[in-house]
Amino acid sequence: MPKKIDRKKIKEILPRYIDILRGREKMIVRMYYGLDGEEKMSYRQIGKRLGVSGERIRQIEYRAIEKIWRAYQETKERIKEPTQETIGEPIKEKEAEIPSSTHIKDLSIDRERSLIILSFSDGGS
Repeated sequence: MPKKIDRKKIKEILPRYIDILRGREKMIVRMYYGLDGEEKMSYRQIGKRLGVSGERIRQIEYRAIEKIWRAYQETKERIKEPTQETIGEPIKEKEAEIPSSTHIKDLSIDRERSLIILSFSDGGS
């Protein structure tokens, strides 16, 4: 179980991770967060629509958010997201087997193919 779920971050990453959920969990999260242009619904409203209690909806939503948070944390551990501070820093020779004077000139991420695309410049430019 995740130590702490950052609800603000969840709202940011939800569109990227919603597809890891299935069936009822996915439907509940979509309704609760108002995804796909829908209006946000309360646990009680969702429960009424699905014929269960609002408390049951809260439990399902929490379990779904735990799954999304865990997937996000695992992805974050595998691929360290670049920051503005890391662009232009020297690359360690040992990691990339290129001269230590080489710097990252530009960086982009292709999330669909899980690729990090780098362009380099030598230390002199």
